Amino acid sequence: MLLKILKFKIAELKNNLLKLSLNRIKEILVIQKYKKFKIKNGIIGEIKLFSPLNKQIVSIKRFNKLIFLYKKKFNCVSILSDRMFFGGNKNYLTVIRTLNNFYILRKDFIFSYYQIYETKLYNCNLVLLIVKLLSLNLIVNLINLSIKLDIYVLVELHDKKDLLILKYIKTKNILIGFNNRNLVNFKIKKKYIFNLIIKNINFLEKFIIVIESNISPVFINRYLKIGINYFLIGEKLIKCFI
Repeated sequence: MLLKILKFKIAELKNNLLKLSLNRIKEILVIQKYKKFKIKNGIIGEIKLFSPLNKQIVSIKRFNKLIFLYKKKFNCVSILSDRMFFGGNKNYLTVIRTLNNFYILRKDFIFSYYQIYETKLYNCNLVLLIVKLLSLNLIVNLINLSIKLDIYVLVELHDKKDLLILKYIKTKNILIGFNNRNLVNFKIKKKYIFNLIIKNINFLEKFIIVIESNISPVFINRYLKIGINYFLIGEKLIKCFI
C-alpha cells in the first residue's frame, strides 16, 4: 500500500509543480510566527472523510458541523490533505485557518521540500513526517526546513528501527508520534507500541510524545500513568461528535 501511495503522490507533486512552482511559493510566502504550541485537553482531533479501511467516516456535508463542534473542545486539529486515499483537500486547510483559535496539523505523505513550503503557504502550524517513507538525510533536512519556516513537526514512528532517527534531531519544535497502526498491513499493535515506549522511556522523556490511531480508554490511562498526555484521535472521536 505504501508503494502505491508514494507512486500516486509523486505524480501529484509533478502536477502541483506545473500549477504553482516552488519559486512562486517562495515569492508569495509570508513567514508568520506563531505563539508557542500547546495542546488543549491533550487531544489533537482529526478529520478525514474516508480511509483505505473505511470508505466513509464523515460526509462532506457534516464537515463544517464537525469543525464547529471541535472548536468548542480542542485547539488543535489534524486535517488530511491527501485526496486519493483519505478524501482530503488542501482547501480544507484554508477553511480551518479562518477559525484562528486552531492549531492545524497537516497530515499527508510528505517527502519533498515543495510540500513543506506548501504547508507554510496554507498557514499550517504542524506537519506530519513519516519515518518509514523517508531516508535519514531527507527527514533531517525536511525537519530543518520546517523549523526555519516556524512549523512544528510531528515525527511519526512505528517500530524500534524508527527510534534511531531520534539520535539525529533536536527537541525544538518537534513532537514524536507513535502510531499504533502498521502502515503495511494496517494491523493494530497497541501492546507492542506501549512496550516499546516503556523500554525507551528514559530516552524519550525529553520529547513531547503523541499516541496515534485506535486509542482505547484503557491504554490512555496507561499512558497517563507514565506521563504521556497527548493523543491524536480520528474515527472514534468523529463518531462521538456526529
